[in-house]
Amino acid sequence: MAETVNKVWELYDVDGNGFLDKQETFKFVLDNIQQMGMEPSVLTEEVFEATFSEYDYDQTGKISRNEMAAYLRKVMSDHNV
Repeated sequence: MAETVNKVWELYDVDGNGFLDKQETFKFVLDNIQQMGMEPSVLTEEVFEATFSEYDYDQTGKISRNEMAAYLRKVMSDHNV
């Protein structure tokens, strides 16, 4: 899991502050939607805000590595990966 999170940070933590802000998280989510073969238009503001809130469980307005790891573990368990 740590390797996956580190890769996400290498690609998306553009300002290098150790967190993903909303803009960086939007890019991450959008890229993943497109990699799954979905149209980018499915990522409406409402969908993104709901997704961001799921990542940002402490509601700081930014995503930490621990929050990303927790979210990925949840998604993987929900999909039996």
